[in-house]
Amino acid sequence: MADEPANSPDILFTVVRAGGKIVDVQTTSPEINHFLRVLKLTRAHNTWLNYALDLKLFFRIVQVPPHKIGRPECLSFIEHQDREGRAEATINRRLAAVTSLFDELHLLDPKRFPHNPVYPFQRSRHERRRRASLYRKQPQRIPDVLAAEQLQTLFRSVHTWRDRTLMLLMWVSCLRISEALAIQFDDIECSDRSIQIRTGKGGHPRTVYMDALTLEARNRYLDYERRDLWLAPQIEQVYLTGKMPPLLPGAET
Repeated sequence: MADEPANSPDILFTVVRAGGKIVDVQTTSPEINHFLRVLKLTRAHNTWLNYALDLKLFFRIVQVPPHKIGRPECLSFIEHQDREGRAEATINRRLAAVTSLFDELHLLDPKRFPHNPVYPFQRSRHERRRRASLYRKQPQRIPDVLAAEQLQTLFRSVHTWRDRTLMLLMWVSCLRISEALAIQFDDIECSDRSIQIRTGKGGHPRTVYMDALTLEARNRYLDYERRDLWLAPQIEQVYLTGKMPPLLPGAET
């Protein structure tokens, strides 16, 4: 199923969905199609998808084809994002998609695309192109550190063993929520409390480890909650979404 076509008179983006997921993004620009094809073949699915959606937004705002994009169009895009109240990190992420597009188009056709309007190409090793870039300067962010008592209060406020285990996997094992939800039974080796993450950031697999508390929470989830779900035998993922049963014995600890 394709979404309603969206964008400028020059560039048309069509988002194709299947099974509730975005499976393809098609455009009327051969250059953008080439770039998205390269991303789809060489990068993780989420990277391809995020760049495609950011480019869709960019060309909806600037409303000119790639060969007509210059620094004035990029500045107009930044001004638009400022008026929308977007954060510096969001603007920079969207500009990164434009930068990557023009880096690839320069490799494809350097005569037609000699410049990158966002991040000018470095002419020599002594010339710093950063000064000419349009990226916004972002403040250095320092993560907040919770006290042990605050973490214990947070843990007690979670009322199912499934959610407690997911929280521990993100906190102790440093997993993203998408990685934790994708864990299958075959990925877990209980003898050394290891988990194989098949598709992490950038599509790179890795191994993470659970501590004893996480393993205990996982076992209680399987004993008290997972066994009562009628879909359980047909689904390989360990952690299922949906309505969980009421808090069961042992969850108050």
